[in-house]
Amino acid sequence: MLVSLSGVSLSYEDSTEVLHDFTFHEDVRSLAVIGRSGCGKTTLLRVLGGLLVPQQGTVQVGERVLGRDEGSLLAYRRSIGYVFQQGGLFLHMNALDNIARPLELVHNYTRAQARETAEQLLSRFGLIDQGHKYPRELSGGQYQRIAIARAIAAKSSLLLLDEPTSALDPEYTNEVLGMVEELKGSGVNFIIVTHEMGFAHKACEKVMLMEAGQIVEYGDSRELFANPKTEAMRNFIADSFHWLH
Repeated sequence: MLVSLSGVSLSYEDSTEVLHDFTFHEDVRSLAVIGRSGCGKTTLLRVLGGLLVPQQGTVQVGERVLGRDEGSLLAYRRSIGYVFQQGGLFLHMNALDNIARPLELVHNYTRAQARETAEQLLSRFGLIDQGHKYPRELSGGQYQRIAIARAIAAKSSLLLLDEPTSALDPEYTNEVLGMVEELKGSGVNFIIVTHEMGFAHKACEKVMLMEAGQIVEYGDSRELFANPKTEAMRNFIADSFHWLH
């Protein structure tokens, strides 16, 4: 899946520049975006998802270019699956409806088609018994897995995951990352912002290290972790794995 950003710059209202002349043009299958807090990882993901529109530059995913008018933005967003740090499930809907209703309201599925798709996904990921439960009744791992199922329900061209395990206990972290790895095996293209270095190393084909709104190092994950080319990457790896030795 082509992911292209050319000269992308984005500043917030207080003039803080988060992305500066950001350029990236690669065929993406599984990419982990890593870096220290505040380096621009989440902002990059929100730009790729069409949730933030940069002041400068162009963004393209597949054949679809991020536009600036409302119609183009909505069409672009419909083509991307997005999972937030806290999942973002609708609290007044049960798990099944959290998957089915967006298919009806946004993607023009019939009610029967939407429910069938939702049930198939819940069954596929071992969550069918949770379909009647509301978000407050789910474990952290179940919550995030249902959020991921919702994000892929419409067969989006690209799945974006913003630290989906940041608030989870280790057992639930493994559940969620295992699901993402399974999706990779079934051909789902994804970009994940994560602090789980083991997952970035072993389950993602490519890794991007960001610092101050720019790419510091990018490459094959195994090569990058084994032979980092920059001091920034060497320091980041050392800090990330410090307590594992």
